[in-house]
Amino acid sequence: MKRVTLAAAVALMCGNAFGARTLEPIEGAYELRLADVVLPASPLGSLIVRSCTACDPVALLVDGNTTYSLVGQAPITLADFTVVAEQLRASQGEDASVGVFYDLGTQRVTRVVLFPAH
Repeated sequence: MKRVTLAAAVALMCGNAFGARTLEPIEGAYELRLADVVLPASPLGSLIVRSCTACDPVALLVDGNTTYSLVGQAPITLADFTVVAEQLRASQGEDASVGVFYDLGTQRVTRVVLFPAH
């Protein structure tokens, strides 16, 4: 019985200590139709997203640290990513989507991920 009481007391103390912590988001993300994203022309530039038809476009910075990939695959170059994105736009139209992940503090894109339609 003492063990159960001790375990309950420890659990309550830990619950309060961890419950007081506040999580601060450090990354934002857009999940969009591929048609609503303008990819950068070079590794240093801007990627433009439009999150809805009535929304103003948002320009986010890309740099040499931004990674580009297909979901579940290793990163590829921006040039290869652009080729794949154009192929998906042509073959899947509205069904292809893209995830754009960015640093909330700097508005710099950390990674861009293509999600082909199934």
